[in-house]
Amino acid sequence: MSQYPELLLSSLVQKEAYLNLQVNRSTQVILPMTQTQEVVVREKEKITPIPNMGAFVLGLLNQRSQVVWVIDLAAMFNFTPLNSELATYNIAIISINKKSLGLAVEEIKGIKQINPEEIQSPIGVVNPSLVPYLKGCVFQKPSSMYLVLEPQAFLSGKIYYNSGINIR
Repeated sequence: MSQYPELLLSSLVQKEAYLNLQVNRSTQVILPMTQTQEVVVREKEKITPIPNMGAFVLGLLNQRSQVVWVIDLAAMFNFTPLNSELATYNIAIISINKKSLGLAVEEIKGIKQINPEEIQSPIGVVNPSLVPYLKGCVFQKPSSMYLVLEPQAFLSGKIYYNSGINIR
């Protein structure tokens, strides 16, 4: 029997991989790798703007012979939008059941290993308008908080009524 049972227990916990995205200077989100199709950096000109769309919709991207809507995640969350003078966009493409959506963010930070038991309810912690898009939040030392995105919420139609996007 181990002298330190908590160390043995923590080594048995199965951590899951999440893509870490910097939305703006003060907000980081994590996205389950199981629902992340790919990460790309594309020139602004490669995204075709579509008129009469929601303010957070950047446009359409042709990626590997697939047309993908791209949204500005910061603007969708009612934060300051991405700098319109950027030459390139960092885009995480999420995919569920052959539906895809590109999330443009300030920076792709890498991969984080998270214990699913660390995910806590976002209610009372974040702005209520963000809650429908979150699985929860994770607090890590010293004072970091990561919003855990729920990809299904982005692809289920919740944002499409306000933006005009139609994903098939």
